[in-house]
Amino acid sequence: MRITIATLQMLTKAAASRTLLPFTPPPPEFLAKSRFSPGFVMNSGFLAKIAMLTAVLLLAALPAHAATITVGAGCTFIQAWNSAFDDDVVDAEGNVESTCTAGSGADTIELTGNVTLAETKFEGGGGTVTINGNGYTITGAGTHNFLAFWGSPTVTFNNITFTGGLAEDANGGAINPYGGSGTYTFNDCVFHNNRVTLDSTGGNGGAISAGPATTLTINRCAF
Repeated sequence: MRITIATLQMLTKAAASRTLLPFTPPPPEFLAKSRFSPGFVMNSGFLAKIAMLTAVLLLAALPAHAATITVGAGCTFIQAWNSAFDDDVVDAEGNVESTCTAGSGADTIELTGNVTLAETKFEGGGGTVTINGNGYTITGAGTHNFLAFWGSPTVTFNNITFTGGLAEDANGGAINPYGGSGTYTFNDCVFHNNRVTLDSTGGNGGAISAGPATTLTINRCAF
């Protein structure tokens, strides 16, 4: 068996196009006779190294698979949020924060009950996340708003009721994507009893306050 330049080029193109090639090991009697170039004899160990290197290149080219992160026992909404945006479940010191599924790519968070947030959750990164509320409620208990963004994420909220949000001397009683240039979509959501208080620096958007660089899409929502 002779490995030609054309064969190596084919392997390189396959790795670049993320195409997995079927691999059938050659019969043992051919291994000892195989030549990479005149005078160079390949053995099975050498072929194994080539196969392993090719497999590593192909796997590195594959996209990450999205994760579904379910909020419930051992996984709070904020922990699920961190997992989705950070793509892991460990803190800066390497300690495991939760039993949530680790995020991977464009993740989905599934609510299985109502959520009460003890404080505003700030998000400054990117990433793509979908939150399926399944008809449940997120509330700030009348003391703060829920989510504030200044990065450039792509976030979709489906079938969630946002209630009891308060932005005191700030913007966005429920959601404040004012900073950054993110893309936010709200489908079949309800905004009820969210408010802001007004001062010289804030007080816009009793439900949502979107900045000039923000892309905001609202479908079939009630305010």
